[in-house]
Amino acid sequence: MNIMMMLLQSAAALIMSLNQPNGDVVPDFSRVGYQWGDKEIPNYKVKTVLEAPSDGADATAMIQAAIDAHEGEGAILLKKGRYNVSGTIYLNKSGLVLRGEGNETVIYGTGKEQRTLLEFGLKNKRVIDYKHRTRVTGDYTPVGQMYVTVAKPALFKKGDRVAISYFMNDQWIHDIKMDQIPMSESGNTVQWQAKDFRFHWERIITDIEGNKIYLDNPIVMGLDRKYGDIYFAVCSWERISESGVENIMFDTEYDPSVVTPRTASHRRGELHQSDEAHAWTAIKAFSIEHCWIRNVSSKHMGFGLAHLTGGTKNVTVENCHCYEPISIIRGNRRYAFHMAGSQLCLFRDCTCEYDRHGFATGARTNGPSVFLNCTLTNAEQEVGPHLKWANGVLYDNLVTDGHLAVQDGTNGGNGHGWRGANFYLWNCEAKGIVCQSPWVSAKSYAIGCVGEQMLGMDYKENLDRPQGVWISAGKHVKPKSLYEYQLAERKKKKIRVAE
Repeated sequence: MNIMMMLLQSAAALIMSLNQPNGDVVPDFSRVGYQWGDKEIPNYKVKTVLEAPSDGADATAMIQAAIDAHEGEGAILLKKGRYNVSGTIYLNKSGLVLRGEGNETVIYGTGKEQRTLLEFGLKNKRVIDYKHRTRVTGDYTPVGQMYVTVAKPALFKKGDRVAISYFMNDQWIHDIKMDQIPMSESGNTVQWQAKDFRFHWERIITDIEGNKIYLDNPIVMGLDRKYGDIYFAVCSWERISESGVENIMFDTEYDPSVVTPRTASHRRGELHQSDEAHAWTAIKAFSIEHCWIRNVSSKHMGFGLAHLTGGTKNVTVENCHCYEPISIIRGNRRYAFHMAGSQLCLFRDCTCEYDRHGFATGARTNGPSVFLNCTLTNAEQEVGPHLKWANGVLYDNLVTDGHLAVQDGTNGGNGHGWRGANFYLWNCEAKGIVCQSPWVSAKSYAIGCVGEQMLGMDYKENLDRPQGVWISAGKHVKPKSLYEYQLAERKKKKIRVAE
């Protein structure tokens, strides 16, 4: 037996060792990002060329006019130079790439308004067709399974876009002890309410066999009937697709004389630039799919570079870098790469610095999604899920000089509670690592991670929480990357997600 075959067998054995008695297995994380990883990001031909105004005039209207006039598939090229932008640019068409010439093409936010410099997509809402709805059957559908069984399969056909909806009940809230969150000193802690926890995982039907409906992506949170009603329905959401932002630097003016002492980092008391009257986010995405952000950088933003929000799915963010954030160091600031309401996304080879939560997920963010080969330096706070039950995320070879934490955030904010469920930390490196599992309904895993193994952090109330599954603590494992291993295995078997 050759060495490669032995390595492949050992990798498969390691992944199988994570199987749980209830049927949960490691999900296939390879089916995220642009075109599920089945295709390379295209390189569109240039259709329109813009030059930066030589007199420094505002370029917002010029860029927007080029976008509005664009038809078909192609790129708008912003030649190198500084494009002063006093407002917000709206990239809201399919088949359109806004491209620069690297860091010498600068979209520069002028003025004192907190805003997003580029809004990418459409602001629409998901529509679930309850006329084409049935119940998911069986007492438990395990994590990692690629199908669900339903009561009325005849309502659906191959290729349908669907939502798996899980309406949690009071028993779930009680069993994960989110009706028992300790009151904070400020007195603003709010106990979780079941009505606020309705999860909707979007999927595409790839096949139907009897009452089994096969899906493009796996289950990432076990569907336990005792914890709520579970529905399967046709779903629609208007989106743009096949568009991108690439090779651009986003920057903003700010007042360098505004400074504040650090209060919440290992450099406590040190002065930092903290002006907040300036552009806040480089790119905010709404309702896009099979799109990309690549080779993009930002400087001096108060929030971050890429904020993927509701309706965003199958997006790849790669080789992007967020530098020198300017803001006060406290809540709702410094989330360089952030997911909130988005799913099936891939962040790879991205870096940030002086960030609070550099690679984070918001409340009820549904997976799978992947952060691969990402790095945070000079961390102000920890990397990890930030609040209220994000689920099914892989941190793969993530490195930070701060902490990496999947834990009960207890009474943080107004009651963050369990921040992440079914998170997988694979060959990550951090100063300290917290990997807690909720009392019921999910687990978290730390495999091959290097850093101090911690019971909990930030809250004295969370030190007695159940610990996640640790394997090879302090020593990396093979395969080096779980995502890349799973993708290679799928390609070897010639399995494409959608034809």
